[in-house]
Amino acid sequence: MKKISFIEISHRIYDSELPEFDCVIGIASGGIIPAAAIAFRTYTDFHIIYVQYRDDPRKPKHDQPRILQPFHIDKNYHSLLIVDDFSISGQTLATAKKLFPDQMIHTLVLQGKADFVLFPELTQHVLWPWSLQSKTLNYDNVNTSLT
Repeated sequence: MKKISFIEISHRIYDSELPEFDCVIGIASGGIIPAAAIAFRTYTDFHIIYVQYRDDPRKPKHDQPRILQPFHIDKNYHSLLIVDDFSISGQTLATAKKLFPDQMIHTLVLQGKADFVLFPELTQHVLWPWSLQSKTLNYDNVNTSLT
């Protein structure tokens, strides 16, 4: 497993020739941080969409990606950049794209298949700085009481 640092990701974002877009959409949960970094770099709006398909070990959790929360966007946006951390089959990105039939869509991932890929040379599993290892945190065993 290869570890990639925030510094490496930041360099790739700043060195990339990104397309023009009015808004960045981060796919939760892995796409939130890279999408926020891109929105910060480009001074554009940022929104989060909750789509779930794979679990932490990258195995499909459902037959098809599922939209977990309703999502509405300002129709004034002409072009969107949808961002995720990785894409194996492209199904999560394709599901997200269907929500925006009136906008021009570009997709970006750090690793895998998309219109723009920041780390195209990576073929092995990557541990991103925001990744949680399933052995590190199990929400079923977390005490959420404040007392």
